[in-house]
Parts: sequence; C-alpha cells; structure tokens
Amino acid sequence: MTNNQFWDKLCTEDSLQKGWHLTRTDMQQDFAKEPFSNEIFGYSSEENIKELLRVLKTGGYSPKPLKRVAIPKGSLGTRPGTVLSVEDRVILFGALQLIAEHLDSTLSESVYSYRVKKNKRKDSLFHEGDAISLPFLKNATVKKYIDPFDPWYGLWPKFDELSKKAFQEQNYRFMATSDIAAYFENIQLDILREQLNDLMQGEQKIINLFITSFAAWTYDTEQGRRYLRGIPQGTQVSSFFGNLFLKPIDDAFANFAKEHDIKYFRYMDDIRIFTKEYDIARSAILLLDSQIRRIHLNLQTAKTKIYDEQDDEITAVLIDRRITQIDEIQEEIRVRKKNCKKNGTEPNFLDLLTKANKILEQKPDFNRDEQKIKRARKPLKNMTDRVFRRLLSLYLSMGSDELTMLLLRELKINADARLGLKLIQYARNFPRKITLQTELLKFIKSQPDIFPYQEAQILEALRYQSRIKDELINYCKERIQKDGVDILVLTHALRLISRCKLSQGDIKMAQKRYDDFDDVTVKKTAALILIRQRGKANIDFVRSLVFHSNDDLRKFGKLIRDIKNNPSKSIYFLKQAFKHQYLMVDYIPFLYLIAESADEQLVKSLIDLLKQTKAHKNNINMDMRDRLSEVLNYAEQNLRSLQQTKQIS
Repeated sequence: MTNNQFWDKLCTEDSLQKGWHLTRTDMQQDFAKEPFSNEIFGYSSEENIKELLRVLKTGGYSPKPLKRVAIPKGSLGTRPGTVLSVEDRVILFGALQLIAEHLDSTLSESVYSYRVKKNKRKDSLFHEGDAISLPFLKNATVKKYIDPFDPWYGLWPKFDELSKKAFQEQNYRFMATSDIAAYFENIQLDILREQLNDLMQGEQKIINLFITSFAAWTYDTEQGRRYLRGIPQGTQVSSFFGNLFLKPIDDAFANFAKEHDIKYFRYMDDIRIFTKEYDIARSAILLLDSQIRRIHLNLQTAKTKIYDEQDDEITAVLIDRRITQIDEIQEEIRVRKKNCKKNGTEPNFLDLLTKANKILEQKPDFNRDEQKIKRARKPLKNMTDRVFRRLLSLYLSMGSDELTMLLLRELKINADARLGLKLIQYARNFPRKITLQTELLKFIKSQPDIFPYQEAQILEALRYQSRIKDELINYCKERIQKDGVDILVLTHALRLISRCKLSQGDIKMAQKRYDDFDDVTVKKTAALILIRQRGKANIDFVRSLVFHSNDDLRKFGKLIRDIKNNPSKSIYFLKQAFKHQYLMVDYIPFLYLIAESADEQLVKSLIDLLKQTKAHKNNINMDMRDRLSEVLNYAEQNLRSLQQTKQIS
C-alpha cells in the first residue's frame, strides 16, 4: 500500500460529498440540534465542500470547538454529550467511510457493533458522480449506497439471539459480565494512535487527522493542561473508534477460547462470556479485568457479576416475554399497514391495542426486582424500562396516545433523555393533547433543581402544542430575560416564542438577547424572531446577517437571504413547511420571511400554496392557522405593493 493512500482519497470531492451525506444522517441523533445547520451547509454544499477540500490540501484544517451538553443519567448525575460542527463531521465521515472496511476486517466475528456491511451496494447510481453531488439525498438512499455500517437494530438482535442460544440450547450455565467505568471519557488517545499505527501502516496523515481532532476536544484542567484522554460522545465517528479500541480484549478472549470452552460476544462495551464451569467464568472475569487495565480502563466492581442459570439468573437478566410480544405486534402492524396501503384503506389496530394493553400489566417471570409498568411507583429500570420505551414507539406507530399519562408519570421521576425524545415525538403527533402543556408546565415550575437538558426537552415538546397558553409564553419570556439561564433552555424558549404572535416588546427582547450573547446558537435562534419583522427592519436585519463578522452567522445570513429572494431555494423550505403539519411550527418564521420578499413571483407562489392547501384553515395546530392567516395577509399586502411599484416604474 502506498503511503497515505487513504489521505489522498480523502482529498477529493467524492469523499467529502459522501462525508456530507453521512453527516446528515448522523445529525438526526444529535443531543442538541443547531438551528437549520443542515440547510445552511446543504444549500451551499458544493461551495462548502470545495472550501473544505482547499483547507485539507493546504494543511490548514483545525477542528472547531465542541458544543458540550450534560445529559441526565439517573436522578443524581449526568454524562457528557457533545455536538460536532457540520464541517468537522463532513471531513471525519469522509475519512471514516474510506478506512472502515479495512479496520473492520481486523475485528473478531464475535463483535456485533458498528460492523461494516458484508454486501455493500456498488450499483451504478454513483459511478458518474451525478447523484452523490445532490445536497439532500433521501436517508434510505444514503443507507443503501453510502453508509458503510450495518444499522444497530440489525446487529443487536443477533448479539442478543446468540447470547440466549448459548445458555438455552448449548448448555453454557454461567454468564460472566461487567461494565467499563465512563468508557468514552477514558479512552487513551496515545493507545488509540498506537492501535491505528499497527493496523494502518503508512497512513500517518489520516491517523493524525482523527487523533489531533480528538485531542483538540479533550478537557483542559484548571492549570490549563490538556490530557489526551476521551473521545466525544454523540456521533458515529466516536462509536466506531470506541468499538475498535476494545480489539485487544477480543483478541485476548480469542486466545482464551483456544484453551477453554467459552462463548464470547461483544456489542460495544457490553461483553458477555458464557462458560460451563464457574472457575472458568471467574478466570474470564480476571482476564477481562487485566486486559481492560492494560488499555488504561477500569471495570465497575459493583456491575461485575457471574450469573448462574441453574438459579434462572441469566434468564432473569436476558429474557423478557414482553419484548417477544412487542415484536409480534410490531410485525403485525407492519403487515397491516402494507396491505392497507396496497388496498387504499385505513388499518384498524383495536385488537392489537388490546394486546399491547395487557403487556402493561405484566412483569418478567424470573425477575422480582422488575415492576408492572401500569402500577409502577418507582422509576422503571433494566428490562422494564426498555419494554416501556418499546411500547411508547409501538403505540405511536398505531396512532394511539393512550400512554401519554404513563409517559408523563415516568418523566416526573426519571430524567432519562430517551424519555424526553419520546415526549417530543408524542407532542408532535398529538398537538391537541392539552394535558401535556398543563402537566409539564406545572412540573418544570415546581422543580428548583430540574436538569437543564430535561427542561429544554420539555420546552421543545411544548413548542408543538396546538394552542400555546399565556402562562407558558410568560414562562419562556422569563427564562429568556433572566441572566444565567442555561444556553439550551434559552434557545428552546426563544424557539417557542418564534412560533407565537409577536409584539414589539418581543422583538426588542429578541434583539437584546441577539446583541448580548456571543453564542452563535443563541444568535441564530433569536434571529428566527427578528426575521419576522416587516419592511425596512426586515431588510436591515437580513443585510446585517449577510455581512456579519462571524463566519457561521454569515453563512446563516446567506441562507436567510436566499430563502427570501431566491425562488429555486425557497421552494425547498416551502415544501418542508407543508410536508408535515408539525413541521409548520419549525418553519413558520421562514414563511413570514418569504411574505416580505421583493420577488413578485415568489410571493405569489406562497399565496397560491396557502390557498391551494387551505392550511390557514385546516392545520391541526390551531395557532398555526392564526399564523398562516397572518402570513397570507402580509404576502397579499406585499404583492399589491410590488405590483403598484412595478406599474409606477
């Protein structure tokens, strides 16, 4: 292999375009979403990719600072979440998709996490480079042709299936397992560099790209020192290298298996070792501990256990009949939806809802620590927590809001961010469920020490309510104007106000936050209110964004300008806004912006679209009907003004 061959391949538009498409799919799982960062990069993707290519070729690339977010973990602690900039991810994903297959080939078949697809599609779709240059490919297309990895939901079931087979069918009586303490935070970058050097000899440039990026994102001590430990959590780039970092453990157990009858399976840092003898299980734990220490990590003693199936201990940990029942119902839902789509009918799920309701009353046969979901008095944990989250998705797929109250109950005693995501999904799908607003506002007001991340998730969910009550609006304004409020809470309070009826006081409030904060996310979010100004105020603000000294804001300003004045680019936003009724809540500021356009044809397109869809009369979100009626009124006033000016001239 020629030296730095992967680096040479990275420095091409093709690799960075692939990196961009992988970035878009990765961004969907972000802990904190940067407002419209997808559109900001994508609308000018050709120009942005060429600039990244120039920076790479001239050696001028340096990663941008991370956005750090404290994600609740239980009721008393948090774990560090991070969000990478779009530009950094485009480059790192462009590199990762090049090296993934080579590095994956060195991993044991016993590893079931972040594996490269065995039969990757190499169809002619991208041979000419036409399709891949499109800025917004569908997710299904990206996963089919570009994404090198099998999806997690395809690999975890296999990992789980083989684990169950080991003790149910192959007579492995003991399961040895443990947990690595603060895994991602303690990965040693020098050791990772050595591993990569051994696995990719002659590829120093691309190795340096990853290691220097990770190093730039490590924490500084109070003395200003930086220890090369930890990789950012919240991106598949880190997940891939976190998976690779445990390769020495896999290799050690491959050798151990030559002398002992064991089954070894790993999914990320979830390691399961099945044995037929207790002494071998104990030896496996001791080996795991020694190998983990060799890569400067530690096992959590409290979670290091040997389970004995003679006492049904493995069954209690791994088996839950409720999961099997959910899988069966989910498959029936899929079949019915497919058949009804073919026949042009609506599916009926009443019988399946009855089956699902019965699961709420069940608990595992072999685990006394688990609760029934319906009558739980403590936060759900372990398998029951997993079952509940699966049920939330199941009911949602049937269009049912029956679990809303159970979700609210659990949120009040469990700050798990995954429940917050379910809440957001429920709020989007059931905007008229006014119980959400009443109960959640009461909850966040009564919690003096609520996790900022949980408060932000709740505000994001409430943004999709059909009618925003004055009490909630006033709460958001208080949070916006109060000093010291968490940035994430502040931005979600601003986002909620950006969809409401605005007064001059609201404009002044947003302008003050825009002026007072250096944080780019705060400025972008405040800008969603400020672009709803009319006339000269609108023109002046858009111009100030376009010529802003900050590069990120300048790019945002160019996007705003294009939405307002460029019909070919505005059409995407119009389509997005009308794609789903809940998306109108996110895109409504841009419809106000388009209504102020100086392009007569664009204003007419907006008016025609509103009248054709009658969205201002039939949107499920009542507030959006009011906003869209106002947009229509403004657009018609502007159109008359433009036509009069045209006649005079």
